[in-house]
Amino acid sequence: MKSVRGTVSPALWLTLAAAATAHAGGGPENLLIIIDPSNSDSMYVGNYYAQKRGVPASNILYLDPESANYAEFVNGNQQGFLGTLTGRSIGDHIDFVLVTPGQSFYVPASGYCTDSCSPVNRFAMSSVFTMSQISADILPGNVPSTSPNRYYSTNNASPLAFDSNVAYFSGQASTSASARRYFIGAMIGYIGYMGSTVPEITGMIDTAVAVDGTRPAGTFYFMNNASDAARNVRTTQFTSTISAIIANGGQAVKLDGLLPIGHHDCLGILSGFAETSVTTADMTILPGAFCDHLTSWAATYDIGSQTKTTSWIRKGAIGSAGEVEEPCNYTAKFPNARLHLFYYQGLSMGEAYLRSVSAVPFQGLLVGDPLCRPHAYIPVVADPGMPNTPISGSLVISPGATTPSPTASIASFDLLIDGVLVDSCLPTEQLRVNTTLLSDGWHDVRLLAYDNTLMKTVGRFVDSIVVDNAGNAAGGTVSQGSGNLTDLYTITPSVSGGAVETRVVHNGRIVGATGGVAPISIHGRMLGAGQVGVQVEALMSDGSLVRGAPIPITISNAAGANIAPPTAFSCTRFVPKNSTSVVELPATFDADPSTATYTIVTAPAHSTIIAGAGKAYRVISPGSGACGSDTIVFNVTTPNGTSANASVTLVYTNPEKVCEADVNNDGFANALDYDIFASAFEAGDPAADFNNDCFVNALDYDLFASRFESGC
Repeated sequence: MKSVRGTVSPALWLTLAAAATAHAGGGPENLLIIIDPSNSDSMYVGNYYAQKRGVPASNILYLDPESANYAEFVNGNQQGFLGTLTGRSIGDHIDFVLVTPGQSFYVPASGYCTDSCSPVNRFAMSSVFTMSQISADILPGNVPSTSPNRYYSTNNASPLAFDSNVAYFSGQASTSASARRYFIGAMIGYIGYMGSTVPEITGMIDTAVAVDGTRPAGTFYFMNNASDAARNVRTTQFTSTISAIIANGGQAVKLDGLLPIGHHDCLGILSGFAETSVTTADMTILPGAFCDHLTSWAATYDIGSQTKTTSWIRKGAIGSAGEVEEPCNYTAKFPNARLHLFYYQGLSMGEAYLRSVSAVPFQGLLVGDPLCRPHAYIPVVADPGMPNTPISGSLVISPGATTPSPTASIASFDLLIDGVLVDSCLPTEQLRVNTTLLSDGWHDVRLLAYDNTLMKTVGRFVDSIVVDNAGNAAGGTVSQGSGNLTDLYTITPSVSGGAVETRVVHNGRIVGATGGVAPISIHGRMLGAGQVGVQVEALMSDGSLVRGAPIPITISNAAGANIAPPTAFSCTRFVPKNSTSVVELPATFDADPSTATYTIVTAPAHSTIIAGAGKAYRVISPGSGACGSDTIVFNVTTPNGTSANASVTLVYTNPEKVCEADVNNDGFANALDYDIFASAFEAGDPAADFNNDCFVNALDYDLFASRFESGC
């Protein structure tokens, strides 16, 4: 299969290293959405957020984040999540993980943390993703519940951009053995008892998107609730934070009481109380505000008492935080008042939150849109003039951008194609793409510009190109451009070239397939409500893929009668043999997806299924000898019947690299790589199966030698 490969040469690698790792500042290219395909609300909200924020399809993962316990999460869903970053080549720039509404807001986690005040039995659903890169520290147990968050900073002048590939210690990048890497996990909202409604969540998303970069005027309010000493423990943080906000040109005040009653310019509120009526209070929360109220059960939605984070969202906030069980009033577990300073200085909401919580947020649930950045000076990226006709050979782009900041300038540019970083450059340089390394067909193109501030604020220009190096093309039409969840949408493909399989792809996953070229019908349930785009993708006889432009469909969040028995689709799926993968099991039906059960009839011979029982996907872990092809046979049962068996043919692929001859992946092809390959070849090690045909022989040696001579 042809795929995107990087174009940075070794000579430029060190020069561009800073730019190539400057993925921060709250851009949608830096965020992965987790959508539960068995939950209609999750699918609708996920579609809505992706469309409003412009999240690339490569950054959407269909996975039920719930797990019976933390160990099961780490050994299953976490592997699927991290393996997806590797397999899609997006791990170098995913910083945020956004969980869409599901059935739960926590993962059971008894016995991992020690606490002399109250036992820790739950980890927040957002935080298990935040902690994905430190799970090895947690699994053995005996971890203090106030263990330090290494990204936390006490420096008011350090609104440092977050990067999941950077290890932090004392708030700074560090090579110390004590440094740690994280993600910024958030839940866009919780729907259920004491939760939000779908319209409240989508309204919050609209507000968050609209306020970005507007730098609204208003005041940050820090509430001194002297009547509740246990929840008023952050007052010692107020004076320095208020002074710093004012020194940065903002407005901030300390008031007595629970809420800033009578004030209608609230850019943010920090308080401490157990319960009061936030939604009916005589105050106005301005777009983009983060508000919280340090209490035990603000995000413990299965306990009815105490005000919940959802009250702040209902009142107009785009973010809040609370605990999923009794945390005791350790200030380390709650956002420091400094959150509002970092936010005002231009960090995204998610960055400001994680930078202001001094302990690892085991129980802390971050709710809202982590990408919101109302106070940022967002660069404006010029239209680079992408070709509007099919292209071949080399593509050269001369980027340009400006920043509205009076004190900043543009530092660097990144070019992403289909969500994958393919080149970086400095402002005086050009970006280059060798389109022969891309498949024919339509490709999403994103040009990102970063400023030279500590926040590394990013702006973006989104376009597309159509590649034609081999004469292959794909496209199609849909039977109806709008409808509801139980309607059937028939996509009629058109493919140029020798297609052996045609598929319908939505958000990067296969939702329907057929041999050759023929119409494919999909129920709205499989796509979810909202503004969606499906693409025709064809597997060609030479093993390459060609994908057409997105076909828009508007699906209302309504349904008619569900009467159709399920149909399962057979398809071919390429999976890396060096990492776990989340493999979809494509099917269509008009019943609520929560009523469907997906059964594995025959498991793959060379991979282990580690998560996803009963779901519309399986998380698989290839064995050490995985190569060639493999098969998963499955069927689907709904209240309307059971489908015939279908097969997903797994084709194991070698790891994608910028340079194939760079065996040790250090950015260079040199004698060390040759020695490593030769040693593996002499031992008959499967690692030397360079052409991935399940044999180690002269063909592999010849192919490696050819790649080695070409260099990087």
